[in-house]
Amino acid sequence: MAYNRLATMVVCVIPLLIAIKPPAAVFWVVSFAMALTVFTFALPMLGIIAIRRATKEAALAQIIVVVLLIPAWVVFGLDKATGISALAIGMLAAPVVFFPVMLLTKPPASDPETDRLWEIYGEIREERRQAKLARKKG
Repeated sequence: MAYNRLATMVVCVIPLLIAIKPPAAVFWVVSFAMALTVFTFALPMLGIIAIRRATKEAALAQIIVVVLLIPAWVVFGLDKATGISALAIGMLAAPVVFFPVMLLTKPPASDPETDRLWEIYGEIREERRQAKLARKKG
């Protein structure tokens, strides 16, 4: 029982001490965490939502490549050698991997519910386009 309390105290005190005067490493850890979150969750989700032909294989390929590329870019010192940050490389690599894999894999099977959502989206887009044209004319 005493060991549990001691371990809890250590786990609470160490971050508190680091927070008092955070080292530069904390900034980089947070930066990498946010970048990897964006590249591994947000961008693939946006791709799957916004592109009808997007495939899970393309999203997975992008996630794997970016998760390996960003840390490797820093570990091998390429960010300092080239002057290009690892986050910029991740931003460039994501679509470079996503789109070719998407085009090389079989499109997802048609689903009536998904097809209906795409139809609604198309209708909304057309209504907005028509409204924009009407505003320009009148």
